[in-house]
Amino acid sequence: MALTVETGAVVANADSYISLADAETYATERGFGATWSGATDPAKEAALRYGTQWIDAEFSWKGELKDDDQVLDWPRAGVYDDENRLVSSTAIPRLLKQAVVEAALEHLTSALNVGLDRGGRLKRERVEGAVEREFMDSAPGERTRYYIAALLAPFLAASPASLRLVKA
Repeated sequence: MALTVETGAVVANADSYISLADAETYATERGFGATWSGATDPAKEAALRYGTQWIDAEFSWKGELKDDDQVLDWPRAGVYDDENRLVSSTAIPRLLKQAVVEAALEHLTSALNVGLDRGGRLKRERVEGAVEREFMDSAPGERTRYYIAALLAPFLAASPASLRLVKA
């Protein structure tokens, strides 16, 4: 099933902020490697859909929905970036599109929606007596996605430093 891409025009049933063709360009320019290039187009499209859904669920945005009937969190009205520039309410920000591709790659690598035993709060792991990992007591129990948060920071309602960015 082909992606239905939100363009900023409030596209009915939109399920991605970026097309597969544009995602391919981004991935190629950044050398994503075998995880991306080895995936089928349907798998990439599914990952882009999930990346879009995950980002919408994980982050709180500045501004307000452009239209009460839209299915995704963007486009938005009244959003000013971190340099006080008004973000167009008729387009999807480039950084948001990039973040979706980054999330899609993560989803292809290790699913974004994986549940973690005991909340992922690993204190020690020993492998064949040779390798041992022990996290600090204050370490988050989940895998963090700082780069995705950094891409989205100009549009977030809260400071990225105050967000708990986790892989659920």
